[in-house]
Amino acid sequence: GKPVLGICLGMQLLGEIGTEFGDCAGLGWIPGRVEIIPRGESNLRLPQIGWNELEVREGAQLFTNIEGDSSCYFVHSYQLLTTDPSDVVATVDYGGPVTAAVERDNIFGAQFHPEKSARVGLAVLDNFANI
Repeated sequence: GKPVLGICLGMQLLGEIGTEFGDCAGLGWIPGRVEIIPRGESNLRLPQIGWNELEVREGAQLFTNIEGDSSCYFVHSYQLLTTDPSDVVATVDYGGPVTAAVERDNIFGAQFHPEKSARVGLAVLDNFANI
């Protein structure tokens, strides 16, 4: 019942299955699969490295008192695709919506790096510490 926060790969480990080197079991704390970010016909680079603007779902605990148009720093090629869309509390646009943060009961995840995300990242860590 204690709050847990997975950051970057730590968030991906919260899922049921990771696919980077074939199907590998995750912790299964948030139902879903970790899959590569689709590049489609675009010239998107993977890994995605850099700042991206968050789109935050109202009521997300990690983002309490944080402006909705805030940006965070990402370094990743994979994302957690949740079975239950309500587990996703923030996304970014990188050739389409990409999972940026999840919340389910006492389990929280941030695909971005709060420690590299300036004031927004510090606010996310502060919000988690206050849960």
